[in-house]
Amino acid sequence: MESRDAEGWTPLASAAFNGRKDLCQFLVGKGCTLCLNAAQKEQLKPNFSCRVHLAAVYGDKTTLQLLLDMGADINERNSFGETALLQAVCFNHLSCVKLLTGRGADATILANEDTSVLHRAVRGLTDSEMMRFLLDDVVGTRNLVDKKDSFGETPLHYCSYVSYRSPVVQIENAKMLVEAGASLTIRNDLQRTPYECARERRYNEHAEYLWSQLSPKQQALEKLPPSSRKKFL
Repeated sequence: MESRDAEGWTPLASAAFNGRKDLCQFLVGKGCTLCLNAAQKEQLKPNFSCRVHLAAVYGDKTTLQLLLDMGADINERNSFGETALLQAVCFNHLSCVKLLTGRGADATILANEDTSVLHRAVRGLTDSEMMRFLLDDVVGTRNLVDKKDSFGETPLHYCSYVSYRSPVVQIENAKMLVEAGASLTIRNDLQRTPYECARERRYNEHAEYLWSQLSPKQQALEKLPPSSRKKFL
């Protein structure tokens, strides 16, 4: 099981490099190892990026771990500026997210449109468990609660946009962001607050929650036309 091919690769190293998830799991279960020397790892580095990102997208934790063991750059970005962590968050692979953050992945890296892991947690296919982990257990993410993307949108704004989510998930994510210090009055490039975005899209339960978190003064400002607000600030 540890025999090498003509290029000096063990079966496990070959399976990991080629994304053979089932074979990787089988070989790991049999106690096989990578057995790559420093020169082999250096030779493989230019070819790791796509494979690491695919493993993150598909939630293939075993292959992802092996690729990192083989020397893959944990923070390497693809053409969209995405790291493996951003992709694992977006596709709701919490086990991969825990692996990556546990091995030092930088959770503050932004994708090309300045979207953070928190933007991705709201916009992607995730549930509230992902958001809770990111806010409670990942270093640096609480500093991103009011980070704007290239359109001026914060993660709380995103909660007001994602129409394919159930209201329960939307509100749970919004509650966690607010508890972590997200601003309720921050405005996007169109000068909309998260509440206004939810109201305009008739996400009534979500809008009601955000309204309930506003102070009386803030509620009064929300009712005024934009041209009149500055007089009361």
